[in-house]
Amino acid sequence: MVVVFRLRYRVTCVRGYLAFMEKYGDPNWDRPKGFFPRLDQVTVYAITVERMIDREAPFPSAQKRWPATDHSASPDAVAP
Repeated sequence: MVVVFRLRYRVTCVRGYLAFMEKYGDPNWDRPKGFFPRLDQVTVYAITVERMIDREAPFPSAQKRWPATDHSASPDAVAP
């Protein structure tokens, strides 16, 4: 069972994005820290895992991940 709730506060959402980028981001990316141009257009959820099963999904290769391939809705976003 997974418990999900929507995060309503921008500060909490930014903290979640920063943690996500810290864990999954590549330090070689030329990406400004804390720059999330579409944050107000997404819904961020917090998830609490109560039970885990033994399934895995392969992570995309480096050539198919951002920034090598930019599939975002804001590919021309410029950091302030």
